Amino acid sequence: MFELIYPLYYSAPTKEAKQNILEFAKEIERSKLQAEKTELSSIVFEAIINLKDTKVSRGLLLLKDIAAYVNSVQPPQNWIPEKTIARKCRQMGFETTRTTRDVAIILNEQLIQRLRKDTRYSTDLLNFNEPNEQNEPKKDSVGNWLDR
Repeated sequence: MFELIYPLYYSAPTKEAKQNILEFAKEIERSKLQAEKTELSSIVFEAIINLKDTKVSRGLLLLKDIAAYVNSVQPPQNWIPEKTIARKCRQMGFETTRTTRDVAIILNEQLIQRLRKDTRYSTDLLNFNEPNEQNEPKKDSVGNWLDR
């Protein structure tokens, strides 16, 4: 998306036009992030984050606890099976292991921190600040970049 917005932003004739382009880019980013957050991986990651402080035993989080959390807001006909949740956890990078109680994921704090920064799982929108006008590269009348 930035490949499309960047030229528009820098070729905008006024600050007002640049602000409109920036607002449009932010709205596109919000829409994209909202669509990604409705995906199953995001829902499973949210469950892991919310359960890691209460349901974890010896660094393990049972898949049935994650499934119960994910399915708690779903009608029974839309419940997501544990196998599907296990597959999503493995796709995110979590290792699974069999315990005496059931199959569990091994919590890896480094992986959780990395996934928190990933826009597919993060709850924070990217901070896209307007660049400082005086730091903007200059162009000549033909459009060639000028050295400072």
